[in-house]
Amino acid sequence: MKCILPLPPVKETNLIMLREIFAECKRSLLFHKPTYGAKNTNYFIDDTTLFAKIIEKIIKPLEINLNEIENLWNNENTEYKCNGINFNVLTSGDYLKPHIDYNPTKLNILISGHTDNHIKFVNENESWDWMSPALIDISKLHYVSNDTPITEPRIMMQIFLTKNFDYYKNSMNLTPDW
Repeated sequence: MKCILPLPPVKETNLIMLREIFAECKRSLLFHKPTYGAKNTNYFIDDTTLFAKIIEKIIKPLEINLNEIENLWNNENTEYKCNGINFNVLTSGDYLKPHIDYNPTKLNILISGHTDNHIKFVNENESWDWMSPALIDISKLHYVSNDTPITEPRIMMQIFLTKNFDYYKNSMNLTPDW
């Protein structure tokens, strides 16, 4: 695949930890911008102890340099400040239409149950079902499918990366024991 690099599944104990961290998030922001083709809610990890757990259990096994984790959208919307990692939630009626992100690359980990709402790339004819984490080239036009109605919230941990997809494909640990 040119835009998606599947990674090994996250251990159940770490998925439970991520769900618990999500439940502790005190700050959220509804992002409803029809001009951007998006309606979803982002939850932010403001507690430094919880953030440190993600660094220890998820980021370190990937061997990603911490100064490469940053959400470049923060420069556009200071209310969105997320230190490069947040949770994105799609519920019934939410959507992500074709768009290109500010960051070139993102790593997504689905922490909720199975979803039929896959990521799809417009020009590359690729899609991903989220059944394992994936490194994603979000500098390409992509969207989340609405092939079936969302009946349960789709909760995704997002790690925003500042370098291009090929850089991470060749430099991070692609077989983390996480």
